[in-house]
Amino acid sequence: MKRIFLGVLTILSLASCQPNQTANEQVIQVTGTVENAGAKKAIIVSIYGQQEVAIANNQFQKTIKSEQPTMLSVMVDNTNINLFAQPGDSIHLDYGTALDQMPDLQGGAVAENQFLTSLTDSLRMKVGSPWSIYRQPEEAALAKVTEINKYGNQLLTNYLAESPKTAKPFRKLAGQYI
Repeated sequence: MKRIFLGVLTILSLASCQPNQTANEQVIQVTGTVENAGAKKAIIVSIYGQQEVAIANNQFQKTIKSEQPTMLSVMVDNTNINLFAQPGDSIHLDYGTALDQMPDLQGGAVAENQFLTSLTDSLRMKVGSPWSIYRQPEEAALAKVTEINKYGNQLLTNYLAESPKTAKPFRKLAGQYI
């Protein structure tokens, strides 16, 4: 009986020595490289609010506490990229010197985020100027918004059919994004 007790105690002791990974899994790390000397800050918007992050030595870094998958928007100057992120993700954006182009993306759900970028571009082309929708009479504006939603949802449906292993949280959040 003593041997069993000592064995269980040893196993519990060893298990308690393992690093606590749950703390790391509850954060999303967003980093970026910006070679354009004019960029002074990055703005990261999430369901947790908007946060400004200084760009120092062409780098920025932000750790976001998150217990669930979420959508983020990262803005540097006039460039805005929307991202899907899950707790434990580490996402790096490389802006280079041309801030009018989408940054290179590394880490996180790369395939999903590349689709999200193309979806955003497609929706922007379909919408044109948002002000043109707002200036229309209510019925016409609602019809245009319905058309855009239908178009975005069709793009999402096509993507999900081609990528059946896409994470369920992305499916839900991308639908809400549209």
